[in-house]
Amino acid sequence: DSTIITVEGMPEKWDSNTTYPLVFSVQNDQTNTTNGNVGGFRLLISEGELTYNSDIIQELESGFTHTSNGSKVNSWAINWTSPRDATKLIHFTLFCNSVNGDGTSNGDSWSKYEITIPGTEYTPTEISGESPSLIEYSGLLVIVVGIVLLVKLMYSKPERSGKQYDESIDELN
Repeated sequence: DSTIITVEGMPEKWDSNTTYPLVFSVQNDQTNTTNGNVGGFRLLISEGELTYNSDIIQELESGFTHTSNGSKVNSWAINWTSPRDATKLIHFTLFCNSVNGDGTSNGDSWSKYEITIPGTEYTPTEISGESPSLIEYSGLLVIVVGIVLLVKLMYSKPERSGKQYDESIDELN
């Protein structure tokens, strides 16, 4: 909770084939640097292209992260160019680590930032677009009534007439 990620320049909706300058940073007042390392990050983006300063940012294993020089800062700038198809949702996941520079994970802290941004032409889809027809409803009603009657027959005790009851009692005596 003490590690705060700040992201600047993130659009609410993105336009087709548009470049957005983004700046993200990490801050934690509890960490102190001893050897110049102050932070790091891991960025995953579902679509689009990034341009960045390769001295502090590198592509690694289907995502992006800081370089050795990039760990000496707590703020990173990228340019994200959106895809041509603005009907999509784009997912951003950013992990940032605020470090104390002692070379261990003791005293370091991290946080996670996630956001999904729709394109300007994105249209949410519904799970079911059509309502059932009257025929489908009546067929369902027949099935439900049949199940209810079957359950009632399975769990109901047959009624006995007074005479049958008296005869049963006499047989027991």
